[in-house]
Amino acid sequence: MMQHWIGRRVIVDRMDGHKDPVQGILLKWDDEAQLVVVGAKRIKIPFAQIARIHALPEDAHGRGKRKARSSLHSVGYIMRQPLQFDNAIYFRSAVTIWKGPKLIAYRAVITSHDETFVELENGQKLEKDLYTFVVRSRRGHR
Repeated sequence: MMQHWIGRRVIVDRMDGHKDPVQGILLKWDDEAQLVVVGAKRIKIPFAQIARIHALPEDAHGRGKRKARSSLHSVGYIMRQPLQFDNAIYFRSAVTIWKGPKLIAYRAVITSHDETFVELENGQKLEKDLYTFVVRSRRGHR
């Protein structure tokens, strides 16, 4: 029914008592199992518990826009702003790279970036919208 939404960033408001909506990429719409799967954590939400699904506004490439601010990740900060990528290059920071829940690179070094791509020290180019780049941090230390 809603197969055309697969791959788009969405917000799912639930009726099951959870106050916070689920936000992420709609990975699967399963009519047979009567559920959707959303986000990197692959949260399964039954149709009966969905109050509303709405898509996030899209950018010029047809993808849902990301929040422009950095946010916490279990191993550091998710890099989203150009200055964060610039600093990682300048300081040769160790960057962890994820594709959904899968770890792609543990201590990668970024050599360059532009609006769309990140280039690693080994020459590999990764699209910013498809991967999560996490810079290690020393949270809680002064």
